[in-house]
Amino acid sequence: MRARDVMSRTVYTVTPRTSVGEAAALMRDRNIGFLPVVDESVPAKLVGVVTDRDLMLRALAEGRGPELAIRFVMSSFPLVSAPESAEVHDLVSLMGAHQVRRLPIMGPDGAVSGVVSQGDLALTLGPMEPRTIETLVERISAPSLLLANVNGAVQRGLVSEQT
Repeated sequence: MRARDVMSRTVYTVTPRTSVGEAAALMRDRNIGFLPVVDESVPAKLVGVVTDRDLMLRALAEGRGPELAIRFVMSSFPLVSAPESAEVHDLVSLMGAHQVRRLPIMGPDGAVSGVVSQGDLALTLGPMEPRTIETLVERISAPSLLLANVNGAVQRGLVSEQT
């Protein structure tokens, strides 16, 4: 099974110049918590992502107003995405390694064509492979320092990728 088989195809995007207020309203109106940030080229290239948590912690909690541009609160490094052709198990590994709950999926033209969420993977793989989903949730939720130690041990060959 591939990313294109499990991704959500309805994707709302913003640009780095979109205001925090506009992004928050879009999230509220569409009942979503994640927006890919794209540039204004054609096709639009992924330059970052913004979550409802980013808006809370990097804008609201710091006393910044709704007119603040998304570029000041978006996450852009490391920018993690996958092609539509990626295997679902590779998505699980990528999301776990980078501790992301949502992954932009890129079409053949280099534009965002979908999003795979932790929930999409749970619904698809969970009934057949509950341990895979359990491991994904553990890795995404692990404190960053702990995960760095596990990843370092994997790279040094001390533990297997399934740890």
